[in-house]
Amino acid sequence: MNLCVFTGRVGREPESRQAGAEPVLSWPLAVDTGTRDRPATMWLDCNLWGKRGTSLAAYIAKGQKLTVSGRLAQEEFQAKDGSTKTKLRLTVDQVELPPKGEASAPAPAPAPSRKAPPRLQDMDDDLPF
Repeated sequence: MNLCVFTGRVGREPESRQAGAEPVLSWPLAVDTGTRDRPATMWLDCNLWGKRGTSLAAYIAKGQKLTVSGRLAQEEFQAKDGSTKTKLRLTVDQVELPPKGEASAPAPAPAPSRKAPPRLQDMDDDLPF
């Protein structure tokens, strides 16, 4: 079984094109794979086929955080310099968009409260004994 799930950021605006009789929506996805000391990014070419790709084109934008799942394949191609290169291609089955109204970027942590803790003498009236 070949089922992979990735969370990353859209690398550029998605492209809609016609591949034979079927439409396809394509975009690169940057997935962080490194550590804090040694950051690294893995790039996937994502393809969403059919009417779902056409429908989702308006909702996917560069920089947006997405979770996608589908079938992963490694493909070889000839670069302009004649060398053989490989790339990862994900045929997308599912796309999880961020909730409506939620920003793609992580929300800043709330500022710590500077309110002083209650004093013991202020709590005397609330104690049952």
